[in-house]
Parts: sequence; structure tokens; C-alpha cells
Amino acid sequence: MEALLKYKTFVRPMHAKDEVTPAFFLTIYRRSMSIGSVEQMLADVGKAAGIPRLHPHLLRHTSATEYLANGGDVISVQRKLGHSRLTMTDRCVHLASDQAAAQERVAPMDRLDIKPMRVAKAR
Repeated sequence: MEALLKYKTFVRPMHAKDEVTPAFFLTIYRRSMSIGSVEQMLADVGKAAGIPRLHPHLLRHTSATEYLANGGDVISVQRKLGHSRLTMTDRCVHLASDQAAAQERVAPMDRLDIKPMRVAKAR
């Protein structure tokens, strides 16, 4: 995230000049960077950061999952990802739900895994 913010703030404006382009990653010639170049750049950044397999789809998926885990809504994620159906967004929703469930069990008492006691029926 830090590397992307630095690129967006300092590097991209030098390449974009005054031209408006929808591409985020630009070459020094102000053209859209190829998919292969973006993949290689991310792989290099990932290696430097100790992340063995960093690629565009992983960033996209992680971003959507984190958005949902932090209170974002499914319809916004669907729109941001460009999905035509909500079923395409289901995986992100399930992962965000799993993260929320795991966070609920952070207190030491929650991790004891104590089974509820049965109460004897009155005769």
C-alpha cells in the first residue's frame, strides 16, 4: 500500500503531465504500462517486501476483502470490481466474514473452547 501511494503521489504525476489517462501505471513515454510489465513490477516489489507471490489479481482480491472486512458494502465492491453479478463477489464476502469471526475470538477466555454445561432437568 505504501509503495502504491508513493507511486501515485510522486512518480505517476511526472509521467502523466497534464494529460488525463485512465491507466494507473504509466511508462516514461506516458503510455499505459503493459500487463506483463505491471505483473513483473509487482513481483519485484513483492520479493523486496518478502511477499513470495504478489500479482495484480491478488491485490484486487485483497483490497475487496479488506474493504468488506472494514465495513464496506457488497454492492459498492461489486461496482468497484466491475462484476455483473453478486455471485462473483461471494468469495470476498466469505473471506471477510471469516476474518470477522476470527477477530471475535481474540479474548483469552474466548480461546479456551469451553463447552456449555448441561443443566440437569428438574424432576
